[in-house]
Amino acid sequence: MIWSLGEHAFSVILALILIDIIISALIIYVYIVLPQGKNLVFVGESFKFNESVYQDVLNQQEKNQRYSAPLQDNNEPPPEAGL
Repeated sequence: MIWSLGEHAFSVILALILIDIIISALIIYVYIVLPQGKNLVFVGESFKFNESVYQDVLNQQEKNQRYSAPLQDNNEPPPEAGL
């Protein structure tokens, strides 16, 4: 079986290229051509920016940076780096 593939290498390569073209055409059709005909409907509420949550995140990040700043000034490696 395997020897016959080697004896007919040119035909096998042409067959594999043909199979590749067919699979590529199917992928393009399914993921590009078909979705263009569909009307997309978004269900639910759209994204709404919440300023208070954003400020809470910024405050927490600032607090974490103030806490870790003295640790970063030290030139020693972190404890987990000493393997």
